Amino acid sequence: MSQRMAATWRTDAGRILVLALSLASCSSAQLPEPVDETAVASVRASVHTVCIERAGSDVDLACCRDRVVTFEQVLAARLADAGFKVVDANVTTAFRDRELRKLGGWYDPVTGARDEARYSRLRADVAKAMSAELGCQAVVRPYLGVVRSNWRNGVARWDGVSDQVAGGATLGAHGWASAMSLWLSIHDLASDRELYFRSGGIQLLAGKIKGGSGWTALPESRLLAAPERNRQAVDLALEPLLRKSALEN
Repeated sequence: MSQRMAATWRTDAGRILVLALSLASCSSAQLPEPVDETAVASVRASVHTVCIERAGSDVDLACCRDRVVTFEQVLAARLADAGFKVVDANVTTAFRDRELRKLGGWYDPVTGARDEARYSRLRADVAKAMSAELGCQAVVRPYLGVVRSNWRNGVARWDGVSDQVAGGATLGAHGWASAMSLWLSIHDLASDRELYFRSGGIQLLAGKIKGGSGWTALPESRLLAAPERNRQAVDLALEPLLRKSALEN
């Protein structure tokens, strides 16, 4: 799996520009990380109803919330087709917000930061209510994360996909690019323990040629604008969970 990259973003003249990038380490990021088939089989055996949460991101996606919603919708459809009962993100969010208002919320009214002690107490109460009223055994958390992908001869590969790097097609040219992937995790509702994680690549955001200066940045109008790539990311992230493994045959 590609290593997560911390990034600060701004919108300038309709283009998304990278201002600050940091990365602890980087891999070639060609295929999603293998999934433990025993864990996958356990999820299929123990989880029958899932609550989908709103898709989060470390990029400001206010420009294209309608495109972000499609990830939640495709996730719901794929999981329903696989036999899971699905509570969609709208219902999950409305229910959780209602319960939090009743309990007083878990953010410090002075600092605005999450009160971790209060969060621990209230999370369990909200989980019990979700289980009792919505019937969920697990929550599905989609996250649109930024990763760093190396590229060579104009092609970047990460998290099961590849993409062309603008200006990098010269034979032997290489560099690195910032890209976006869907990180999908499923957590046990009662304990919040992660049961499943898988990523699926979406698209490049910006690229840098080795030894060169400047960036080739993605116009905001093209951010998450290819429905087929968005659906592919969901399918890559869900693939081990949706196919029958040898353990189930």
